[in-house]
Amino acid sequence: MTALSLRSLCDLKLSGTRRKRQVIEHPLPCNFEDEKPCFWAQMHDDDFDWTRKSGPSGFRTGPRTDHTYGNETGHYMFIETSAPRRIDEIARIIGPVITPSASEECKMTLHFHMDGSTIGHLAVYKRGYWDNSESLLWTDFRDYGDVWKEQQIMLPGPQSFQVIIEGWRGTGDYGDIGIDDIIFSSGCFKEDSGRCDFETNFCNWTQSDQDNFDFQRGQGSTDTSYTGPQTDHTKDNARGIYCTST
Repeated sequence: MTALSLRSLCDLKLSGTRRKRQVIEHPLPCNFEDEKPCFWAQMHDDDFDWTRKSGPSGFRTGPRTDHTYGNETGHYMFIETSAPRRIDEIARIIGPVITPSASEECKMTLHFHMDGSTIGHLAVYKRGYWDNSESLLWTDFRDYGDVWKEQQIMLPGPQSFQVIIEGWRGTGDYGDIGIDDIIFSSGCFKEDSGRCDFETNFCNWTQSDQDNFDFQRGQGSTDTSYTGPQTDHTKDNARGIYCTST
């Protein structure tokens, strides 16, 4: 099952000996250090995929280091623009479902690297969760050289949406584009995002299709003796409902 919980996600921190920038302490960060790119997923309505990498990319046009650690062991995502890629091909990733808070502004901070004489463009779209309509929020096509840049992008609400990041292949091989340390502000999530007592349904949680079986709503004792709860947590009795993997 997958969903967003601001309460739990804000407690996530990275461990290790490498020195990291403070950006990963913000709500719902993604620095691509894990092989699974946080809550971002490759899309299928594009021409090729974003690639997770550490160290320099080819042709000396992409990042030499990541943004989080500033060294060659840290990871980032980038688009490889050399063969077999062709002009105007695009790669897209899509982020988590966001339901903004009514009391705080919602914004995304994106760190990006655009270096090369045939750079294409980098774009950020907002896709409506219910109607799949897309609107362009920000784009850039400049060659900044070998440096990580930061861009803050306002994400207007109040309806639920997802963010799409698109990399566009330019006219030649010298145009790798990198992204790293994507951060959503706390205003991008309602206080009750992810909260569910399962008394009525699964709330905003959905079953994953990348597993072997589904969670079920249950109450009282489970069918297997000496395992599982006897009561739920909300009501602390056999009438309350909880979620179980049995």
